[in-house]
Amino acid sequence: MTSQTAVRSLKSTFILPIVALLAVAACSDDRPPEPAEVAAHMSEHFTRASDLQRAVVNGDMEAVAGAANWLAEHSKMSGAPASWDPYLAEMRAAAEVAAESPDLFTAAKATARVGAACGDCHKGHGATVRFSIDEALAEGGDAVAHMKRHVWASARLWEGLVVPSAEVWQTGAKALDEVPLVPEEVTDDDELMTELQLTANRVHELGAGARQALDPDMRAATYGELLATCSRCHKATGAGQIRPAFGSSGTVFHS
Repeated sequence: MTSQTAVRSLKSTFILPIVALLAVAACSDDRPPEPAEVAAHMSEHFTRASDLQRAVVNGDMEAVAGAANWLAEHSKMSGAPASWDPYLAEMRAAAEVAAESPDLFTAAKATARVGAACGDCHKGHGATVRFSIDEALAEGGDAVAHMKRHVWASARLWEGLVVPSAEVWQTGAKALDEVPLVPEEVTDDDELMTELQLTANRVHELGAGARQALDPDMRAATYGELLATCSRCHKATGAGQIRPAFGSSGTVFHS
């Protein structure tokens, strides 16, 4: 299964109030960054954060550490305003936890906190975003179609957390809150079938819970558990790696 088919292309434009940010930055000794520099910096952060959450789902602790260390150690761009600092500290602290995590569950929770820190910064600086999102696949179909819908829904939750956007978050939550996967469509092994039933039910519960998650902390907790649950299921079933399209490929930051 590839997520490219499920997610296809999310076209989104992040509009940051660059004039306001640079007015603050102008108080420093450094040259205020150009809008294009800010856009490139934000895009790189978003890519690395998406790499991190994808690595968790894939159960790849080496990739988790690589992406998380980049986020924790990446320098603040020259001339950026001091108002970024508390949000950067929050993001870096969460990334450090992810990088040093002894297990995927801890890494998943920390990864969600990275996303929430990004969202807090965007909200604190009045960032806005416009989306053009392909419609989700219709409910029903076989196990592959079901998983593609999960990929699509998970990507919307991630975007809703990072932007942040309650509307996009709810779009993902509604897509997850559907009839759970039928394990018999995946395997005839009784032990694996039992594990899949528990996992499928939990994903369904998380979808319902996500619809009731109204603040960033609740959303981060929900998304962290979802990542861990997805990873556990992929490990149990031997599912293939989630490709780079998982998340928001095609997201572009603009000034």
